[in-house]
Amino acid sequence: MAHILIIDDETGFQHLTSKILTRNGHVTSTSSDPGDALAMMKRHEPDLILLDIMMPVKDGFTVCREIQKHGNARETPIIFVTGSEDAPTLNQCFAEGGADYISKPLRANEMLARINRCLRRAGDQAKLKAMQTEHAMLKCRLLQVQLEQPEAFAEILTADVSMLAVFSYMETISASTRPILIQGETGVGKELICSAIHRLSGRTGNYVPVNSAGLDDKLFADTLFGHEKGAFTGALEPRSGLIEKAANGTLFLDEIGDLSVASQIKLLRLLQHGEYYPLGADSPRASTARIVAATNCNLGELLKMGDFRNDLYFRLNTHRILVPPLRERRDDIDLLAHHFAACAAKELGKEQVTIPTALLERLKHYHFPGNVRELEAMMFEAVSLTRSRTIAMPPFLDLDTDGGRQAQPPAATVTEQPIIERLQSLGLDLTSTLPTLAEATRIIVQRGMELADGNRSKAAAMIGISRQTLRKYMDH
Repeated sequence: MAHILIIDDETGFQHLTSKILTRNGHVTSTSSDPGDALAMMKRHEPDLILLDIMMPVKDGFTVCREIQKHGNARETPIIFVTGSEDAPTLNQCFAEGGADYISKPLRANEMLARINRCLRRAGDQAKLKAMQTEHAMLKCRLLQVQLEQPEAFAEILTADVSMLAVFSYMETISASTRPILIQGETGVGKELICSAIHRLSGRTGNYVPVNSAGLDDKLFADTLFGHEKGAFTGALEPRSGLIEKAANGTLFLDEIGDLSVASQIKLLRLLQHGEYYPLGADSPRASTARIVAATNCNLGELLKMGDFRNDLYFRLNTHRILVPPLRERRDDIDLLAHHFAACAAKELGKEQVTIPTALLERLKHYHFPGNVRELEAMMFEAVSLTRSRTIAMPPFLDLDTDGGRQAQPPAATVTEQPIIERLQSLGLDLTSTLPTLAEATRIIVQRGMELADGNRSKAAAMIGISRQTLRKYMDH
């Protein structure tokens, strides 16, 4: 049952429409005066409005614009009522923000179908908005520390505790000029993380992404550093590299683990001295770009095989962010699935679809080797194939929900080795006699306070303990 407001100067149309809607379980209010209708809406907001276009004092388009100025009323779907179905009139119906239109003379079945469709769409949008609100509230509750710039993370949907800790760490290091290394499997959203870091940094320059995969040494140097006229055959004009376009901004080097050793040397020079040579140039140029690198490779293994330089690794590893895979953030699957389904429906021009509970449960037991990107592709394909308002299960029945988890690489190759390296970088010798727990805790707390510039709340969030526990460790 919905409350429908009918605004029309013809009392006969009001009476007929109200009668039809009442018979079908709806509650109606009617008005011939747009001013009176606006007053009625303030007292009791309707679920949908039927608005006549041709009225003597104010036309329907003017009334629509006035309605949209009144707080929550701007979300109320409006169906225009028109006696003319010419293209300019119908185009203006949608340009003014109308959800649909119905024609005079009234056809009851058509009107009911259009009204029900608008009400379903509005209900779906309300559910999605409520879910997003709940997600935002949950994010605030889970955080031990209130984010100082929550708007910087608007593109990243999550309610996972480990991701929220990453956000807090990102805020802590955002103002640093030193490089950042982002590690995580394919599809976890490393570029979104870098984009958020750029927004947090307050840098005035551009955010410039570069995919290092597939670039040989010459192409990498030309892409990154540019060239002088005559530097090589075909170099008829000088060209600026992306490092110059990222001046006073952020240069994001994705797939850094795929760089050749020769390209790694050029990048190391840039990180060490803050300068570079365009191809064919005799004198260096200074760079003011902040470097953020990302990889889905295990750099520890590449170091052992000699495929990645130690000196470059330690230069990049000043600040490190490890993005957890989706299979370790299962509470995010429901949130992301609904979001991607809504985006797909909008892009495809379809009504919002419902995701069966059984499908969500199945997704939560899938290991997602492609992570968030794979889930997004799944939902887009599912919505595009859906012919009803509910996503069908059959396309998902072949997901490996039993053996998938066993097919994951051993946890030590993904998380244990970086943790050991990080502890060793803090001065903990793990190759001989192990430090006592008190010694290790003292060193970790001290390093956390240094990274947080003395802010106990941020240090506690980075370490993963409460502020009270941190104070206890500092007092001993």
